[in-house]
Amino acid sequence: MQTYTHALGGVAAGISLFPDNHLAQAACAISSVAPDVISALQFFVDKLQGRKAFSKETKGRILLRSISHSFWLLLTVIIASVLTGNDILIALCVGAGSHLVIDILTHKGKEYQATGQKFFWPLNVNPFGVWEYRYGHGIFRPKPFEFIVVLLLISYISYCVYSHLAVCLARCVFLFGRDTTSI
Repeated sequence: MQTYTHALGGVAAGISLFPDNHLAQAACAISSVAPDVISALQFFVDKLQGRKAFSKETKGRILLRSISHSFWLLLTVIIASVLTGNDILIALCVGAGSHLVIDILTHKGKEYQATGQKFFWPLNVNPFGVWEYRYGHGIFRPKPFEFIVVLLLISYISYCVYSHLAVCLARCVFLFGRDTTSI
């Protein structure tokens, strides 16, 4: 999926799991796009050099993408975060995990097998992918299915923010509405 879809997924996960910890929410959102930093750098270098995006794949870039999308790397960080109990580390794992789940479900095309990341690196095994999302419109415009996912994520995030603001407003009204002279 597109970077903004991964970011929205990270924001939704962060708001859901860490409703009162804004730093953990930010960590979740940032880590949800972090695995694609290698691809973003490659995209901009290709464009700066006047090449078609992703036309020159190197084994080094494929290896870096595979490592950044590796289930085993994520599992190691999850174990470390659970052992420490640090909310920020757990949020980083949740964000990266949301990215991997979305990619595992949406990277299916056979034409990407040679150059796509290996989710179980160093094993040369790719999971089952439910559908391939990369056909259709331009590189930045969402495909029809992704557009629906983006709308659902934005709706959910809006609902969470609205609910949180409503609770905060109710607390303020309750605190300021009390009679403090009788205390």
